[in-house]
Amino acid sequence: MACEQRRSPGSQGDGQGEHVAIPDNVRPVEASRASNNDGGGYDRTPPQDVAAEQCVLGGMLLSKDAIADVVEILRVNDFYKPVHATIFDTVLDLYGRGEPADPITVAAALTDSGDIGRIGGVPYLHTLVNTVPTAANASYYARIVGERAILRRLVEAGTRIVQLGYGSGAGTGRDVDDLVDLAQQAVYDVTEKRVSEDYAVLNDLLQPTLDEIEAIGANGGAMTGVPTGFSDLDRLLGGLHPGQLVIVAGRPGLGKALALDTPLPTPDGWTTMGEVQVGAQLIGDDGLPTTVVAATEVMEGRPCYEVEFSDGTVIVADAEHEWRTTTRAGRRWQGASRAFCWNERLLTRVRAASSAAASQSDRLIALKEVLTEVGDEFEDNLYAALLERGERLTVADAPAERFGVFTTEQIAATLR
Repeated sequence: MACEQRRSPGSQGDGQGEHVAIPDNVRPVEASRASNNDGGGYDRTPPQDVAAEQCVLGGMLLSKDAIADVVEILRVNDFYKPVHATIFDTVLDLYGRGEPADPITVAAALTDSGDIGRIGGVPYLHTLVNTVPTAANASYYARIVGERAILRRLVEAGTRIVQLGYGSGAGTGRDVDDLVDLAQQAVYDVTEKRVSEDYAVLNDLLQPTLDEIEAIGANGGAMTGVPTGFSDLDRLLGGLHPGQLVIVAGRPGLGKALALDTPLPTPDGWTTMGEVQVGAQLIGDDGLPTTVVAATEVMEGRPCYEVEFSDGTVIVADAEHEWRTTTRAGRRWQGASRAFCWNERLLTRVRAASSAAASQSDRLIALKEVLTEVGDEFEDNLYAALLERGERLTVADAPAERFGVFTTEQIAATLR
């Protein structure tokens, strides 16, 4: 460090009257190096991983399952690059509306919003798809992006705490305990990733509910529950009601689980079960195009059998697939039950017994009382008879030796 020392005349070197000049552009070299090494520099790039952000978006554009995984980990402001946040927000908007989110649909949505040029155009969307090695790792990339976002928020919290400390030293008059509380809150906010800062006007939330109530009244009260969005299901259930457990399922043999190479018709031709994704178009049993709204993961490592029917139809089913089967004795029993004549006198007795038994707390006893009215001749053959809609009797179940549910593996064992 260069400096100039000047003494006034008559000075004896006792320090009085001495002047030391130090140029302003001279800084301690070692102190500067220490400052850069301890992370105290303010010219550093905030923690980020642009490549991981690209892989996250690329995986979301390839797979709807990846979108479901990522939305549980990230939010819009976790992205470092604003263009990535814009693309992420657009994908979530399409996903929330139940529409497919691929490069074509996302590009169309960005074009409608006027953001397509700002994100780099359609080529950048295809670049994102080509960047990701596989969509299966989207959740792993999302965790990397989330960790970098936490580090950035930690840097911001530290900066705010430093400003609070220096501001108090400048004589702002704020209580020290209040400053400590603010500093603690700044640190707590770093980990509060899922706290939303969005607010909504109460009137905006209530108005749709009031509109729905008015619509129900206008329709004569046809819809009394929460609509599912599926009109046919709403007509059957009247909407979803509190305390209900509604399970949408299908009986065995409907094809809920198919082999990966099972051909499926589409409006444009054919596809296979392994290529079907949520949002794809298939031809339904009514001959009209229908959209796939849900699909389970691929079942691997499960034994499968090729089942051939008497009409020549061949399907592939796994070992645990259940089939409802009948025997020759069961078919003979069906013929006997059809031949049984329900005369008016017997119908009246059974209806009366069924109505009286319906009020009993023990339903098993109630069914037994109904069967007793049928008579001893058919008491062993009729397993459970119920009145349906007050006009006809239907057989709900039958003895296991006549009607049974067996798995594919059990049936195959009888053929070995």
